[in-house]
Amino acid sequence: MAAPSSNDLARAQKIGAVCAAACGLAAIILPATVVLTWAFESPIAPSLSQHGFSSSFDTGMRHYLGDPAFYFPSGIKAWQRLVGGAISAVPHLIMSYGLLRARRALLAFARGEFFVPAVGGGLRDYAGALFWSAIADLAMSPALSLALTFANPPGHGVIKIGVDGDQLFGIMSAGILWVLAIALVRATALARENEQFV
Repeated sequence: MAAPSSNDLARAQKIGAVCAAACGLAAIILPATVVLTWAFESPIAPSLSQHGFSSSFDTGMRHYLGDPAFYFPSGIKAWQRLVGGAISAVPHLIMSYGLLRARRALLAFARGEFFVPAVGGGLRDYAGALFWSAIADLAMSPALSLALTFANPPGHGVIKIGVDGDQLFGIMSAGILWVLAIALVRATALARENEQFV
């Protein structure tokens, strides 16, 4: 197998720098979007749902809960926004941490430092964050449904539990990447040990 040329490495370093910048931006935008959505989207009322109108907020709620009108028969109260926003932010905050760790690895890569602890460790932490973010996303439906229907009138309290293929695939993919990243960390440590004997 041919070794990569200097042009290939330079191109990869540039791509790494661009990806590092994107990771830093996404780490800020992801949780901010969740907070802003819960804070400012229009309240859900049964009439909106019945007449087929839905905002991006409604779409997100349908994904995690089902019919928003059932969970919010009187619209969304301020405390429900606060609780819902806090619960919804958890997987995004975990993902933001992972993106910042990936950014660290990509910046090292962009500097031409390929086999340093920052690369393997950053990739490992990113994979771990992906895994735990997927687990948190899986737990979000029951947590949201329980918290947001706790004070509802009789007949409108629900705990929704559900798993879809995308969530399972995300957990499996993150687990595979995590194992490979741990192997890279170990390989980097062995390479550094061998350098000391040369």
